[in-house]
Amino acid sequence: MFTAFYSLSSKPFTKEIEADKLFPSSTHQELLARLNYLKDSRGIGMVVGYGN
Repeated sequence: MFTAFYSLSSKPFTKEIEADKLFPSSTHQELLARLNYLKDSRGIGMVVGYGN
């Protein structure tokens, strides 16, 4: 309904988010780097989000 009205190619608010469609902000890149470090070092971590 709203996708046709706003000429959207897909639903913008779905739970099935494709990783290649995420906005590559500097904070997102930093999070990915830290998660990859945890994965490689087999460490334990926690992701906490907050709004400005």
